[in-house]
Amino acid sequence: MTPSIFGFNPNLVPNDPVPYSEWSMTIGRGSDDIYSSPAIGRDGTVYVGRVTGSINALNADGSYKWHFETLGGVESSPTIGEDGTIYIGSDDHNVYAINPDGSRKWVFATNDKVRSSAAIGPDGTIYIGSTDHKLYAINPDGTEKWSFTATGSVVSSPIVDGEGDIYFADSTGSIYALSDNRGIKIWSFKLSTGVTSSIAIGADGTIYAQTVDGILYALGEGQAGSRFSFESQTYLVSEDSKTLEIAITRSDTRLEETIRYGHRLTDPLNTATSSDCVNTEGEITFAVGESRKTFNINIVENIHFFGDKVAVLEIKDVTEYVNTKTVVTIADATRTSVVGFENEVLSVDESGGTTNVKVIREGNSLVEVSVGVRLNNTKSTATNLDDYNLSSLGTITFKSGETEKKYSIKCS
Repeated sequence: MTPSIFGFNPNLVPNDPVPYSEWSMTIGRGSDDIYSSPAIGRDGTVYVGRVTGSINALNADGSYKWHFETLGGVESSPTIGEDGTIYIGSDDHNVYAINPDGSRKWVFATNDKVRSSAAIGPDGTIYIGSTDHKLYAINPDGTEKWSFTATGSVVSSPIVDGEGDIYFADSTGSIYALSDNRGIKIWSFKLSTGVTSSIAIGADGTIYAQTVDGILYALGEGQAGSRFSFESQTYLVSEDSKTLEIAITRSDTRLEETIRYGHRLTDPLNTATSSDCVNTEGEITFAVGESRKTFNINIVENIHFFGDKVAVLEIKDVTEYVNTKTVVTIADATRTSVVGFENEVLSVDESGGTTNVKVIREGNSLVEVSVGVRLNNTKSTATNLDDYNLSSLGTITFKSGETEKKYSIKCS
């Protein structure tokens, strides 16, 4: 069978509910020559790709207009920009921008076949996938804006929502949502198997995707990904502890999801470097049913006094979710605790009832420390029971993390 393009008149013939063929044009040489769907320009020009390595343009009346040769087959459908530029991918690893007259505007090279159709953002950015596992964002002048690496080949065509965010699927069945400005992952969602067809977004924001095993998924609000959080927003650890276990939790356990964590060196609170803690970058995969995962960072003990350090860790690529940062304080183990009274002198009226005396410690607060409290009668003119009642004499114990303790004196 020789492939042809047909033009149908949308106006129905009276008493005939079937539209009739207005023209046809034979442009292929074999039954496997055309895989892509045609695209229609504002002037009615019809654009269609061929696996033999070209894109053909036909006038609205079906007559030949021009064709553009590529170095590899064209299996995806053309995309037309606001200015009439035609964007097409090819098995020769390239993305082509073609002027309305059929001349080349620019060519952008990827690392593998391009069988995804392009999507165009509100600012004119062109988004297109490649079997090199990347989704590319290309500026209107043909330069790379950014690229995002997916788990599998990106054959499914991306789509852009009204806010400019990008959605696409890969051959492993992962669906991704990316922010438009830097290509940061907002969320990802793992389906049962691969997706090669395009996904769609409904007016209510529902995302539809069909996997290669024939299952159609509808992802609504709250299904597009979990909220990830550090289980604790602060951690306190001594540098001689060697390791610290940190936990991350998620809100939805229905699917397998993978996130990355890392050391936010640019955070204003961060003072720690790789000389204080290591293994602070990594990846965690939540299996179906798992809501909590842990990882360990290694704490480096310094033999000299450098003071406490603060390491700020973050969950990466999930900027819209809560509690994506935790602050780890690494206490210098070479520093000892210093214990004393907060105030050397306290004055209280004899009818003032009860007064509180505060004992504080500075320095290393991670170890447990006990100190004794006793009366110094050499400088005292008041006597116990007659002028005051001090029943809490004895030992005060600071547990790990405690920096102050109080005891009461009843005056009479």
